[in-house]
This record gives sequence, C-alpha cells and structure tokens, in this order.
Amino acid sequence: VKIGDKLKVEIDKINTNKDPIEAEGRNATIISKAKSVDLDKIIRNDDREEDNKDNVTSNHTDNNDSINSNNNDDNNIIANNNTSTNNDVNNQNNSSVKATDNDVVTYFNSVNNEIDKSTSNKTLSDSAKNGFTTVVDFLFYNKPIRGRTFNELSSSAKLKVLKLGIAIDKKIDNHFPSYKSTLSSKYQNVKSLAMSKYLDKTTEVCARNEDTCNEAKKGLSDLKNNFSITWSFIKDISGVGLSKLKNWYEIWRTT
Repeated sequence: VKIGDKLKVEIDKINTNKDPIEAEGRNATIISKAKSVDLDKIIRNDDREEDNKDNVTSNHTDNNDSINSNNNDDNNIIANNNTSTNNDVNNQNNSSVKATDNDVVTYFNSVNNEIDKSTSNKTLSDSAKNGFTTVVDFLFYNKPIRGRTFNELSSSAKLKVLKLGIAIDKKIDNHFPSYKSTLSSKYQNVKSLAMSKYLDKTTEVCARNEDTCNEAKKGLSDLKNNFSITWSFIKDISGVGLSKLKNWYEIWRTT
C-alpha cells in the first residue's frame, strides 16, 4: 500500500469516547492505486506560470508607461498650442505663418479689448499703446500684421478693421487724450482717414452690386449712430473732391 491508494476497510470496533475516535478494522481492500507524480514536472510548470505572471505584469507596466508617455505628450501639445495662441495675440509679427483675414480681425479685437482694460485701470498699458500704433500703421501705411497687409484683405475684412480702427481711436481720444500728443502727426487724424477709406470701399462694393454692400451700409449706419459721424464731418475731410463727395453722399443717404 502506498500514499494515495484508495482502500475499502471493514470496521470491527469503534470507541467514540476517544478524541479523535478510535476504530479497529478487520479487512482492507485496495480499490484504486495512486497515480505516480513527477515532482520535477510540477516544479517546472510552476516556474513557467511564475514567468508568465512576471511577463504579464511587465507588459502591463510597459503599456501603462506608454500610455502615460502618450498622455504627457498630448498635454505638452495642448500647453504648447495655448502658449502659441497667446504669443500670436501679443507678437503678431513674430510668426512664420502668414495671417488670415480672421487673424487680423481677431488682432484688432484684442487691441480694442486691451484698451477697454486700460480704461478700467485708468492707465494705458504698453500693450494697448503698441496695439494702437500697429493698427494705424497697418490701416494707412502698408505695415503688415504677421505678413499680411491691408491691401491683401478681402472687402469684408477691410470694412471690419476700419470700423474697429475708428472705435479704437475714439476710446483713445476719450480716455487718454494726452497719449496722442506724444506721437507723430500721422497718428492724429485716424477717424478722418478711416472714414475716407470706409466710404471708398463701400462705394466700390455697392457699385459692383457685391453681397458685401449690405454689410458695408449696415456698418456705416452703426458708425453714424454710435460714433457721432455726421455729414458735416465727412464734407470737412481734406482732399476730397466734389465727385467723390457725390458718390459718398449716394451711399450716405441710403443708410
């Protein structure tokens, strides 16, 4: 008889007063033999299972490292994009990518908002000062904003930035009138120069029956109502001949 064999035993006596219970057997018959066991094989199999577990853990760790690395890369890309956006607003001419119409309009809006902040703080910031001169140079003196000039804009974009230029100039005059006295003469008559260009462009697009005509007339109506633009002011713009005034008036009276 070996360990693992199954036996059939006939019990003769049982003593239940003992703990554990004692019993005497009469006959014992082997029912089945125990299977032989290869301990070396078991050990080898156990080793393989441990190796597999280690490999799974290692792969899981590698995958997590890869995921974390990818997430860090994504976060860096987002951070870089946010930094790039901020730099585009503050440094319009420091990019190798040429500005679109929307980029230029966005820049004008950012200058307008910066002057609003300065008005609240009662001090014109350096950013607002630089923005004002950049706006004027762009509108009238062919200076580019991130590689794009005024003449390269679409008719719609030209009308938008001219209107914003008038708004920016009015805020400077109303809240920081002494600032302009520190600048050269070319920064003094922004309102007249911008209105002259606005009326020229409106006359042009309406003569061609372009879709932009309605947009231009709506903008002119806003300028008349919100920026105190009167016909008397238009007539006093220097250097305007009678023929041009007549064309402007045809636009003016329909808005």
